[in-house]
Amino acid sequence: MRTNSKLPINVEDLLRQRTVERDRIEYKAGWNPDPTIRTLCAFANDFENLGGGYIIIGQDCDEDGQPIFPPAGIPEAKLDKIQRELLGYCNLIQPPYFPKLSIEKVDGKNLIVLWAPGGQNRPYMAPKEVTARHRVNHYYIRRYSSTVEAKGEEQRELISLTATVPFDDRQCHQASVEDLRVPLIQAYLKDVGSGLYAQAAKLPLIELGRLMNIVDGGDEFVRPRNVGLLFFNDAPEAFFPGTQIDVVIFPQGPGGDEIIEKVLRGPIHQQIRDALAYILSRRYRNRRIGEFFKELEMTEGRGTGIPKIQAAMKRNGSPKASFETDENRLWFVAKLPIHKAFAVETGDRRPKSGPSQHQVGTKSALSPDHVTDHVSDHLSDHVKRLLHTLANGE
Repeated sequence: MRTNSKLPINVEDLLRQRTVERDRIEYKAGWNPDPTIRTLCAFANDFENLGGGYIIIGQDCDEDGQPIFPPAGIPEAKLDKIQRELLGYCNLIQPPYFPKLSIEKVDGKNLIVLWAPGGQNRPYMAPKEVTARHRVNHYYIRRYSSTVEAKGEEQRELISLTATVPFDDRQCHQASVEDLRVPLIQAYLKDVGSGLYAQAAKLPLIELGRLMNIVDGGDEFVRPRNVGLLFFNDAPEAFFPGTQIDVVIFPQGPGGDEIIEKVLRGPIHQQIRDALAYILSRRYRNRRIGEFFKELEMTEGRGTGIPKIQAAMKRNGSPKASFETDENRLWFVAKLPIHKAFAVETGDRRPKSGPSQHQVGTKSALSPDHVTDHVSDHLSDHVKRLLHTLANGE
């Protein structure tokens, strides 16, 4: 594998679908401009806000969409020609859209990897056949693992997304590029096994930020994207008030007198780690945030987490977990009932219908419109609402 990789993730993990879902990867055994440009257009439109996707040229797959090894590869003599043609064809996408390109060496074969994050100027259109003399433009989107033309209601919905950029992908005009901390970026690249890690210390910060798609704007006015500050700044709450996790533990169950509250701050992936460590020691439609968590192996994709939790509770002989949220998904509560073998008498406060429960709630607020005040010696409003909910069994 080449050491001058321009990918922020490990190419082997990408090829084998370890950190990126199958729907976001397109394998191409060889260079075929027509379907490649249609798929680039679909990834740029990012209809489902999944974070775009990847096209791997030189890598074949079977009928089930699984990669075939060793890869077919691309002859060294054709690499420059393909890149020149790709540049010309990408100009035919309206508005023009250019993916990030990295040439990777896997099993001794050359692969061209196109990283196509969701575009800032959607909706995008592309010719059905860029190689044809008479070209007709269409809107394209991804449906599962296929690229399809957007028609009817889908096309109207796509057009309605004009200038609608998810929160985590927007520029933060209150911050500067210097607010991104290189050591945090390096630690992340090392954690995910990215080939970019070896170059990170030598690259200018702006160039490194562009390779990772965490900065935006012209060279004269570069600004970090929100996702960059959330992951690679020591105090993201300075830019996004309420960016914290409140861990609340009720040792005596609902209605008990004892309450333990811990506030966790810092880069959001470190908050998650600290929250898990804190709990253990005591016995996301934002497209980019979920992508970073998935690459760090801190979240599951495609809604697999809740079924795994329920299966684990069942294997343990514990009651089923329950999950609550509001219509706008502004808060989330997970309830994990204690196993009956560990029930502890708590006097009259113990519910007669069942064992005492340890309830743990976590909250992470990323929107300035829906945040709590910093926790002081008194309980925050969020915790008071949570206590009321648990105490009344709502």
